[in-house]
Amino acid sequence: SVHLKAATDTDLVMHRTGLVGALTLNASTETRASVTGGARISTSPGAGAFVSVEAIDGATLDTSMSAGDSLLADIVAALSDFSAMFSHMTLARNTSAFVLGHPTDPSLKTIDTTGLLTIQAQNTGLMTAEVTSDFVGVVENTASGDTSAYASDAILAAGGLALSATNDTTYEALGKQAENAVSGNTKAYVSDSTVTGGNGGVSVAALNTSTLTATSTRASFDVGLSGLTSSASIGTAYARNTLVGDTEAYVNADARVTVTSGDVMVTAERGATLTAEAEATAITDTGAVPGSFAVRLGGLLSENQVLGNVHASIEDNVVKTLTSGNILVDAVDSSQIDATSALSATTETETLSFSPTGITGGISVALNAIGWTLPNALLGGINL
Repeated sequence: SVHLKAATDTDLVMHRTGLVGALTLNASTETRASVTGGARISTSPGAGAFVSVEAIDGATLDTSMSAGDSLLADIVAALSDFSAMFSHMTLARNTSAFVLGHPTDPSLKTIDTTGLLTIQAQNTGLMTAEVTSDFVGVVENTASGDTSAYASDAILAAGGLALSATNDTTYEALGKQAENAVSGNTKAYVSDSTVTGGNGGVSVAALNTSTLTATSTRASFDVGLSGLTSSASIGTAYARNTLVGDTEAYVNADARVTVTSGDVMVTAERGATLTAEAEATAITDTGAVPGSFAVRLGGLLSENQVLGNVHASIEDNVVKTLTSGNILVDAVDSSQIDATSALSATTETETLSFSPTGITGGISVALNAIGWTLPNALLGGINL
């Protein structure tokens, strides 16, 4: 048996305590497992024979910032600008597992085994950031990169073929303005290759089950204890998730797939979960408040967008199962998205002391979209 494995395990953790400032964390990786350059792999017949080509990226990026929010000057400044505490993370990674044919003699077998041939690429891990504060906090998580598994211009003979590209990374953002922006393709394919399988069948599968959670945490402001003597404005808060990229599995027109028995399955599925929640703002007046005092709420937005194609195909091809088995081509988008937005203000004294100008509410908007870009007109006048 032969097992080729490339693995990247990135584990970066940063924590900071302090009222104001920025925290930035950037990571970039390339993980690749391949059979190329004319290399040929052959295993002896037997029950334990197999060939595996596997690339896995398991990144963990974790940042947090916390503040006591005790300095009046910083509190006042933060009311209209949440970025007094700012967390920004970027993750760029490409993960691939592939087998290529002989560069000068295309008639040579690249892989020859009586057991299972596995070609697998996987992106996994956790990207989480949080700013803990009653008043401030901007969190931006940005991730990009492709996950791909493929065979190209190769001759493969195996008891069965399991070729897969998967992405199951979790992204979390918590702050007054919280955003996850994730882009990249997930692809599994056989192109210009000849695949001969035994009784194990052939599977070509692309799967994206990423989880994106953005939470605009509750802003809490006690005007009675603030020392303010005039009106105050609280900025627009939001929770936003964007997932962009294609999920594709295919066998192209110049590939040939034949199995003795077992199924031939080409499947693509996007089963992402996006949750955006913007929590209500709490305005309290536990102390004395001037009669002329007024509070203006900037508004809340929770938004989820999923863009990109889900595609599975066998293109102008002849695929055979010689004795038994089914041929399945299936593309499914089972993504689940949920956006919740609640804008409110509450007082917590026995005697309400706000002046007639009182509390001015902004706009609360919750939006979900799969397959189309949300136009600014739907934001209801919210200024981001």
